[in-house]
This record gives sequence, structure tokens and C-alpha cells, in this order.
Amino acid sequence: MRVVKIMFIIMILIMLPFALCTGGAQEKEVITWVGQTYLSSGSIGYDAFSRACERVNEQSGGRLVIKPYSGGAIVGETKAFDAVESGALDLALDTSAYWKDKWEVAALFDMQVAGMSALEHFLWFLEGGGVELAREMLDNKFNIHIVDAGFAFPQEIFLSCTKPINSLEDLKGMKIRTAGDDGWIFEQLGASVTMIAGGEIYEAMARGTIDAFQFMSPSGDATIGLHEVVKYAYLSPVRQPCSLSVVLVNQKQWDKLPVDLQAIVRSSFLEEAWSFFARGAKADAEAIELYKKSGAIVTAPPKDVEEAVSRLAEEMYNQRANKDSFYEKVLNSKREWQKMLNSIYEKL
Repeated sequence: MRVVKIMFIIMILIMLPFALCTGGAQEKEVITWVGQTYLSSGSIGYDAFSRACERVNEQSGGRLVIKPYSGGAIVGETKAFDAVESGALDLALDTSAYWKDKWEVAALFDMQVAGMSALEHFLWFLEGGGVELAREMLDNKFNIHIVDAGFAFPQEIFLSCTKPINSLEDLKGMKIRTAGDDGWIFEQLGASVTMIAGGEIYEAMARGTIDAFQFMSPSGDATIGLHEVVKYAYLSPVRQPCSLSVVLVNQKQWDKLPVDLQAIVRSSFLEEAWSFFARGAKADAEAIELYKKSGAIVTAPPKDVEEAVSRLAEEMYNQRANKDSFYEKVLNSKREWQKMLNSIYEKL
């Protein structure tokens, strides 16, 4: 009996380390989110969104998995804000230009006609008070957290057209698709403005439903084949010098995340943002050659058109600021940030 007891004790001592390593360990909790962007599958922007989600998966060691979907895959391209708010989506990479049905000022967080460059705008959003103002706009009335991260897109094509623009007169009666503040400006210049989802632009141009459109930068448009339906590509930073896509997270889901995972979401999207910006610049140069090979005429818009757009933009923003104190607050914040940068750097 004594031998049996001794053998039993020895077995316990042998098995104890294994019990401590395996039996006592708990499986790690895996949080799975559904994320969607407004960008089309195959576009350079959607590729960057997917890469950012994968960065989160990797840097969290698989503790947070974000499944990326392209625009329209789960909800409509323009409905991501509402979907995140309701919980239909956990996360979205969205453009605030699509929130104009809620706030007129929303588009200012995406871009500003004749305003700052992409880099200047992105720095304002991150460090110049932009993200704080965007959160103030929501006023704690929506179940949404705006992450201080996002993607800054280089300047967009001024207009992609099937008809030439040789002067201001050519804009009169032109059917233009746009989603930003430039819509009001083009209307003042006599154009007929409409807003359709990005995935519908190709067919609308091919069928003649619209004569021109703005969507993304040359590479963004070319990666979804839009260069195929363009006869004239007008390049200028005046209409849309940049576009900022922001990261939205359902507030309840965000609050559930440990602090380290919240930091990983932010850092993953910021890390991909800078890489995306660099890739986008190179891709734009390559895309311009693709436009030329497809037979499109790539040129600058007439000076009188650029000047009219700049003049009307200043008029429009001042009018809105005079009517809305919060609009004025955001506009002044951007102007002061740009003035500060201009006083330090000649070019940025």
C-alpha cells in the first residue's frame, strides 16, 4: 500500500505542470466585428480598408477580428452612418459628405472647395481640433464613436466628362454627379446636379444619364474602370483638394473594448493611412497614363472656371457661417490651421 501511495504522489508531481499549463488556461475571447466602407470592391481605397482591418486582426493577436465589406455589400453605400448607429455595422470607413441630410456642416470634415491640401486637412483632423469638432457635432445624441484616425485621399479629378469644358458657358445644362459642397457651386454656374452612389456612376455615364462626375482621385476612379467612360479628365485641386474618410464605431461596441484594443484600432488605421497616401500618389501618376491610353484627353480646366469655383466657394462658406455658429466655428478652425501652416511652411 505504501508503494502505491508513493507511485500516486509521483504521478501527481509529474502531471502537475501539464495541468497548470493546460487545464488551468482559459481560451482567449475573440471579438468579431463587421465593417463596411462606401468604396467599391477592387478600388485602391477598399484595398486599404481591408489591409487596415487585417492589421487590427494581426496586432491584436486575433483577439479582435474585423471582417471588411465593400460599399453596398451589407447596407447602401450612403447608409453606413445609420447602420453603425443601429448596430447593423460595428465599424465603417465613411465620408462625412454623406451626412449632409443631418448636418450641413458635415461636409467640411470631408473636404473644402478651394481649401487645404490632403495632408494639411488630415493634420487638422488629427491635431488641429478636427476630430473633437466632429464629435461635438454629434453632441452625444448618436450611438457612434468617431475614431481619431481615417484615410486622407489625394486631390480628386476636377471633373470627368463626356463633353468638353472650354468655358463657363459649357457648364450650363451639364448633368453632373457630385456628393460634396461643390454641388451648390455647379448649380450656381448653371449645371444640373445629382447624387448617385459610386457603384452606379459607370452605367450612368455609359447611358448618358449624366455628362460628368466627381468621385475619387485618378487611381481611385481607374481601379473600378471609370476611365473607360471618360472622354475628358480635368485635373485641378480647386474643386476638391482632398477627401477625408473617417472611422466610425458603434459606441456600445467601442465601450466594450479593452483600452489596448481601442488603441490597436486607431493605430492600425493610422498606420495604413500613411502607407495608403504614399501608394495613392504613385498610383495616380500611373492612372493618368491609363486615361491617356484609353483615349481620354487629360488637361486642366479653363482658368475662368477655376476662378469662378473659388469665388463661389468663399461666398458659400461665408453665407453658411453667418447663419450657423457651429458652422462658423468649424470653418474658422480650418482657416486658422491653414494660416498657421502657411506661416511656417511654404508648401505642405
